[in-house]
Amino acid sequence: RKEEKEPAHACLRTFTITKWIFYLAWASALGYTLFNISKSLEKFLSKPVSTKISIYHNEDGTMQFPTISLCNLNRVNSSYLIRNPALQRVWQVVDGHGRGEIDWTDQATAEIGKMSYQDVLRNSPSWEKTQLFCAYAGVRRCSDLPTFQNISNMVEEELAPTGKCFRFNPKGLLHSKAGDYGSVYLRLNINLREYGDKSSNGFVMAMHHHSQYSSTRNTGIVMSPGFKYRINIKTLIRTELPVEDGGKCNSSNSYNSYGSYDLESCHTECRDRDLNEACGCIPVLPPNNLHGYRACTLKEMYECGNRAYLNFVLDESDTEHNGEHTCDCWVPCRHYSYELSTATTAISREYAETKANGKEGERLNFTTDDVLKNNIILEAYFRDMYVQEISQVPEYSFWNLLADVGGMLGLFLGASVFTIIDFIRYVVNYTYKKYKTRFKDEETAKSERKTKSKPKNNNSLNGNHQSSSSAGSGSGSTRRQKPRLQLSPSIEHPDFRKSFSDSDEINAEKIELSQGSTSALGTNSQNTVLKLI
Repeated sequence: RKEEKEPAHACLRTFTITKWIFYLAWASALGYTLFNISKSLEKFLSKPVSTKISIYHNEDGTMQFPTISLCNLNRVNSSYLIRNPALQRVWQVVDGHGRGEIDWTDQATAEIGKMSYQDVLRNSPSWEKTQLFCAYAGVRRCSDLPTFQNISNMVEEELAPTGKCFRFNPKGLLHSKAGDYGSVYLRLNINLREYGDKSSNGFVMAMHHHSQYSSTRNTGIVMSPGFKYRINIKTLIRTELPVEDGGKCNSSNSYNSYGSYDLESCHTECRDRDLNEACGCIPVLPPNNLHGYRACTLKEMYECGNRAYLNFVLDESDTEHNGEHTCDCWVPCRHYSYELSTATTAISREYAETKANGKEGERLNFTTDDVLKNNIILEAYFRDMYVQEISQVPEYSFWNLLADVGGMLGLFLGASVFTIIDFIRYVVNYTYKKYKTRFKDEETAKSERKTKSKPKNNNSLNGNHQSSSSAGSGSGSTRRQKPRLQLSPSIEHPDFRKSFSDSDEINAEKIELSQGSTSALGTNSQNTVLKLI
């Protein structure tokens, strides 16, 4: 017998070892899965981003031409200052950042001091005197284009602290093609005769999106007279994710006093805010005066404006420590920029002589040397029809997290969507059955407590049985009587208590027993019959 039991014990031990190995492997897989899920969740919550470079071609075969801003280095016409000697003296000091003394007790000087600083800047050459010729694709005059039938669609003036600027294609309505088929040709006159200081002359040129302004441009190409500038353009778009998605842009900053939001316009707005706090005014009002600033007078610029402006520049250019006027500027969520490649050639003397001897030279009273000293030629065109977009994208999105979690659950635990649903269904059913059973037990207990609280009538039940038996025997009747069965006190089942609570006698019509056999039954036999029923 001992030898027969040994194989059974061996199988039992083998089964136990296999079971524990399975449990250990399952626990290890579960721990490794939870560890990797926590790492994936941590990566998802950190919101990592990556950079994507896309190059695409416009479907309609054209591209929106950028706005060209041209700012003359001559801020105020010398002829305007010569006509007013008092203004000329004040302007020389104010424009020199307050170097010098001004006697404001003089009545004429005091009246000059009430003039607005930006009103003086308006007295510089107009567009009619600046533009000599404009052509599109080398064959059509700009004024003949349907887009530029309204002069406000072709050019508009803009005031900046550096002087008057002109915005060519200010609304971005001009669309062109690549190369010479979509080039813009401008021949400009710097009006050298109106320069007070001829040591620095020419234009500062910047290309930007039409929603931006030249007054916010920190850099540009300085164009000197006597040269032709041939510039090819490459459109670049930079897209940043908002902070809530892991990026560094604030989606609420989309528009400000200088058009569409970017870093340059934010710094310019910051400068205006600091100057307004220091002096109660700013030098030049922004294109969209959202904050209701007031333009400074010449006296306010002399006493406060120039000093506050220099302090702001010094604080912003301080890289060793944070200055008092630090601007909290976010990167824009979407920003257009243009990559420019410039080729420069000198205007030939033969060309200048031809212009001087023509109608233009006669109208402007220009000699060949005057043409070379005043003329600047700008030709701009798209390098190609491709747009390069650099955009931030989420490196680890919710779907990446879901794929990783699902892969780990399926690989290490064999889980899937269906098994998870089945597990949830099992938990719900188990909880429901558990609650239902508990509720039924509570109802049964309440019923038992109610039954126990009622009084028992065993004596009356026995009396009724005896009287019925005696009455039947004394009558001498031969009619068969229906047997009546006595309820035994030993029956404790609640269902019997409930059925016997309203009556002390039990009608046993369904029990086919003779009267003699009923009388012969004892108490135990009665209990047995009732249990069988």
